[in-house]
Order: sequence, then structure tokens, then C-alpha cells
Amino acid sequence: MTRKIIGQYFCYLFALAMCCVLVGQSIQYTMTTKILTKIDGIIDTTIEVKKKKRKSRRFDYELRIFLQDTTEYFRFMDIYNYNSFRNQINNGGKAEILVRPKWLVPLGMGHRNDIFQMSINGKIIFDISQTKKNSGGIILLSLIAIPGFILLGRYLKRKG
Repeated sequence: MTRKIIGQYFCYLFALAMCCVLVGQSIQYTMTTKILTKIDGIIDTTIEVKKKKRKSRRFDYELRIFLQDTTEYFRFMDIYNYNSFRNQINNGGKAEILVRPKWLVPLGMGHRNDIFQMSINGKIIFDISQTKKNSGGIILLSLIAIPGFILLGRYLKRKG
């Protein structure tokens, strides 16, 4: 009996969490460069980092960009196919990086240092439109998951 109640509340809680994700991704999908935070600097180093996925044999890759006079790094995830523009990112180049504002990070999933648009020496090499494809997929998943988990919670309530 208690397992069904816990399962029911888990379904409702997960549906609520997916609502937060839906709101954050919707904001992110409609976001323009005016909302983003701009960081200027000179590229110091770039490093490709390989991370093992949990409970899987696959790996995630990310390209980290370090700017001079900063301690933090900025990153491209491998879903954005950064190899297509990686040869344009050279040490010593003047970079303009646009990241999300702090208030959007908890809603939008990801990290504060995720790059949404990047220009090198005044030329845009990574446009904000490329991140919208990923947001659109997450929005669709959320729209399917929210009613699914609500219905599953109601089913568990009726069954118990």
C-alpha cells in the first residue's frame, strides 16, 4: 500500500519538475541575444574533456574554452558538433561569448558556463539558433511527460 502512495507522489512530483523544465526551456527557446550575458576576452586555451556517462559505456565530450584573466571556463557540448567550427577557435583570438543569465540556469538545465553564441574577431562562429534545436526537443519531451506522469499517478491512486 505504501509503495503505491510513494509511487503516486513520485509521479506528481516528477510532473511538477517537468513543468519547471518546460518553463525554463520555453524561455530559453524564445531567448534572444539581448537577454544573454556577454563576456569578452582573449582565448587562452581550449581543452576537450571526455566524461563517462552514468551506468553506460558511452562518453560525453565537451570543448572547454579558457579566456585570459578569468578562472572559469566556457563549454560547448558535443551535441552541437563543435568539430565543425573548432578550427576557428585559436589561442590569442578575441572572443565574445554569450551565456545565460544566472536566474535562468536552474530552470534551463545545464551549467552557467554553457555557450549560447560565440564570435571570434567579430565573426559569429556559433549562433544561438543552434541551441534552439536542443530546447525544442526537450520541450516536446516535457509536453509528453507531464500528462503521462499525471495520468500514471491517477492510475496508481485508483488502483490502490
